[in-house]
Amino acid sequence: MSKKKGILDDHKKIGKKLVPPLAQFQNLDTSKNSNYYEGVVPEAIWIAFINKSYGYNTGIRLFTKFLETVINIKESKNTPYYISWYYDLDDETAKKIRSKFKSEGIYNPINEALTPLLNAYPKCPLNKVFENHTSHSENDVTKVKDMLLLLVDKTSTESTFLLANTLYFLMINGKMKVTKDSLLAKLPLIQDYPNSEISKMIASAVRATSNLMFNKPIIERKNNTWVNYFWNRGLELEACEI
Repeated sequence: MSKKKGILDDHKKIGKKLVPPLAQFQNLDTSKNSNYYEGVVPEAIWIAFINKSYGYNTGIRLFTKFLETVINIKESKNTPYYISWYYDLDDETAKKIRSKFKSEGIYNPINEALTPLLNAYPKCPLNKVFENHTSHSENDVTKVKDMLLLLVDKTSTESTFLLANTLYFLMINGKMKVTKDSLLAKLPLIQDYPNSEISKMIASAVRATSNLMFNKPIIERKNNTWVNYFWNRGLELEACEI
């Protein structure tokens, strides 16, 4: 029988303080991957939750259908794969998107996958589309914490597939072009990551594009409202001091 995990086992001692998991991200040295930690993680964590719930193949199908539906309803020069895109979404458009999701059969599976995130972060812009996420449970917070601990490693399968989903959609929609001899042209083979050498090479190439995918000219944030709320909310959910 495995030993029961103690309540402070996942806390990290920084100086004289025990820092809970969600707050640990505020203390990371992100100088080498600042855009990934500060921008990509809060903007794209929803993609990771879908992949985690359904696996890479089904996850990318749901992700692609999600974006295609949104784009068909609301035109935008920026592709709506990052959460801040939904910040200015008006109620009427959100209602149309929600209705279309339901008729396409993707509302319930995506809503279920995102429930921990949307419950823990009630001001998440995606809550304009997905309804009734007004309170959170300890389990919701645990699932968000666990996901963040996986995403902090840029080479994890969760981070890799998150970025691969995004790149795939940009490629099939002509937002990002790659040459035929590029490793990125073999992107579907990444589904074997990290169990084959070719998948590891493709994953490395995908990670190299992360700054481009989440910066101008691919996307343009009007402000950092969601990103700031994301990290501050994490501190609210777990106090910094015991």
